[in-house]
Amino acid sequence: YEIWWVRNFKVNSSLKAGFDLNKLQRCAYFILQVGHWDTDSVGVGKELMDLLPGDCRTIRVPPLFLNSLWPFMTNDPRNRSDDLNTEGPYPNYLGNRAILQLLKGESDPDRVFDLYMGRDINAMVNLDRLHGINMAQLYGMDIRSDIELSQFIEDNFRDRRLFLSQLHPTGFLCAEIARQVIAQLGIVPADDPQLRETLEEVEATHGIGDIDAPIHPGIVEHFGLDWARGLQYRYFDEGFYDHDEFVRRYIRFTNVPEYFPARAMMNRSNWAEAERLLRLSIAKSPGSARFHACLGRVLCQQDRWPEAGEAFSTAIALDGGRDGYHGDLARVQLRSDPTTALHSIDAALAMKPADPELCETRLEICRALGNADAIARAEADLEQARDGQRWPPFLEPTGAIYGRYWLPKDGSGF
Repeated sequence: YEIWWVRNFKVNSSLKAGFDLNKLQRCAYFILQVGHWDTDSVGVGKELMDLLPGDCRTIRVPPLFLNSLWPFMTNDPRNRSDDLNTEGPYPNYLGNRAILQLLKGESDPDRVFDLYMGRDINAMVNLDRLHGINMAQLYGMDIRSDIELSQFIEDNFRDRRLFLSQLHPTGFLCAEIARQVIAQLGIVPADDPQLRETLEEVEATHGIGDIDAPIHPGIVEHFGLDWARGLQYRYFDEGFYDHDEFVRRYIRFTNVPEYFPARAMMNRSNWAEAERLLRLSIAKSPGSARFHACLGRVLCQQDRWPEAGEAFSTAIALDGGRDGYHGDLARVQLRSDPTTALHSIDAALAMKPADPELCETRLEICRALGNADAIARAEADLEQARDGQRWPPFLEPTGAIYGRYWLPKDGSGF
């Protein structure tokens, strides 16, 4: 199957980005998230669905949200978006009404933090009542859908991390969505070994979105969220912060505005300007592994290999190898030291053993070393990895594939 994505809640931007409407006329399965667009009445959504062939199978999926853990979500008037950062540094799912109220009467950020942390959240918002309303909304969405997720959320939210923010599910919840959709499709048995393995990989991913919303300790205690104790929350590519540091940064509206223009310059191949902006970003947030990795890729484009190797080594040290920068480092090392490159690529494959790009790099390294047996094994591993790509494009966990159809043309933000 060929997979195509349309941004469910802003269809027009997908069409403007070049989505080919003729593809809908040969669509076999149409997976639709209900509730965000007016597919059941009039408008662009209805027009799209009218193009589907009569034998197309439509599977409706509910939108997901969990207000219970983030009762103060609001738009922050300080937030400003632009063409490079379309949501702004602190979008609405990070805006905090309680903190904004405190900021109206208190200018000292440390005092605002202390007041916020000292608040009895359940006295401000009846958390159980809010959760009941939230679940009633989810059950209502299930009625309009072909898969049911509300009971799964109710049964698991206290014991597992299901959401990164009010609107963005974790890999654990994404895997359950995929599992139920695939069961509805009926094109592969539930006990398919490759399907099971891929669902486990999706389950292990961080989830959708590049910002995690911090959960107030009072809410953690109220619902008994043991999984939320000591969490590190992601803020874009600047890094991971504990609850207190994240909240302090939000109160001060701390961010690195140079990063998104830097990514745009990378997409436009303006390497000199990208490097300048990335170095400014690193100066403000030296602990960001992604900033250093981006700098490494920019330096590679300028044939500055030793500096690129240092940048990737720093990225690996900062994130413990979590994001696979060993592969980038191996490609740099291959130019001068294939033996060392082999150690780096093996470290990358230990974390992503079936990644075709990493397997291809390993084959290139083995060829440079000239070991016939190693080359044969690397060729077999690459063939197996490519064959294993049957499911991952369908279960793409980050949204990057569908995102390519609606993001700005320069790709900024991904």
